[in-house]
Amino acid sequence: MTGFKERTRIANYTGLPELMSMFKQVADIRTADTLKLDVPDCEYQVVQVEATPFQQELLPII
Repeated sequence: MTGFKERTRIANYTGLPELMSMFKQVADIRTADTLKLDVPDCEYQVVQVEATPFQQELLPII
């Protein structure tokens, strides 16, 4: 045993402002405001359907 433990994610960040500064030096950041793209109008609809037997099997609370 080596005494090292494998990590699959970062636990915390230190020096985040410096990291953001370095990222901004190499990244070309564009937002919707700067690109002035046309955004189409759309209409959202929520459609409720019955659960299939397979879905009911996976989620018995339905």
